[in-house]
Amino acid sequence: MYQVKIEPAAIKDLKKMDRFEARKVTVYLQKLKHMDNPRSLGKPLIKMDPQNWRYKVGKIRILCEIDDPGKTIYVLAVTG
Repeated sequence: MYQVKIEPAAIKDLKKMDRFEARKVTVYLQKLKHMDNPRSLGKPLIKMDPQNWRYKVGKIRILCEIDDPGKTIYVLAVTG
């Protein structure tokens, strides 16, 4: 089980979103939190740090950094 930490920039992104869309993102992050391998639902960002992954929820993109030793997913940005 992973811990999810949302960075301040991502919190700003969520606040700018429609309430319904923001709720979809938070539900998705809860789903990731309970997975043994959160990478199975995402795609790696090749040109960036190999720990950075992208998840899609409809038209919304969630940019995360996964720290396996610390079992933590850092949400860096939310767009869409």
